[in-house]
Amino acid sequence: IPFGDSKKALMELLLTLPKWKPLMIVVEDTEQIDAMSLELFDELAKQLGSLKLFLCMCWRNDSGLPAGSCLVDWMEDAVGGSHIHVAKMSKAEAEEMAQAIAEGKTLPKEVVEHVVKHGEGVPLHLEQLTRSVLVSDVLKLSADGNSYALTGNLSELALPTSLENAIRANMDALFKAEPSVKLLVELTTTLGGTFTMDFMAMMWQQ
Repeated sequence: IPFGDSKKALMELLLTLPKWKPLMIVVEDTEQIDAMSLELFDELAKQLGSLKLFLCMCWRNDSGLPAGSCLVDWMEDAVGGSHIHVAKMSKAEAEEMAQAIAEGKTLPKEVVEHVVKHGEGVPLHLEQLTRSVLVSDVLKLSADGNSYALTGNLSELALPTSLENAIRANMDALFKAEPSVKLLVELTTTLGGTFTMDFMAMMWQQ
């Protein structure tokens, strides 16, 4: 958040908009919030009771917000807020999800255990890791197409160490198998978040 007049103007905007219509603000990765942004949301939290405003702040670890923040009191229901803890997936849930991603084809037990261990109970990370294994060289589909067999050494399989890397690895595998998909992704990235199919078709022909 910028200093000075820009911050003051933003605060006035956030206080004014809910007077006209309900407003929702979602802040992700709050554990990484900078001091100036935290100060702004602290000031906003003090007035939440009188505003048509829904403020949702999410964080991924147990550190939460700095002690002394007004938002801490707000999330403890001091002024109408609530704190919802979303637990990680259990081992059984993670195993079920890994098998489901294989689309009805049974995965070897050791493969499931491997991706569950590295997925650390985070659904999206587990999904991407499982897909990374499915496109690797360590699995082979059975003749009847109902199951996978382990044909390589899992310990030598370099699984992505982060969610971002897992997504990149899966995209790279997709691009390698379908080069035209890479061109399509690059085109849509260039066009932005909103465009018509006719416009995209015209650009594709270029």
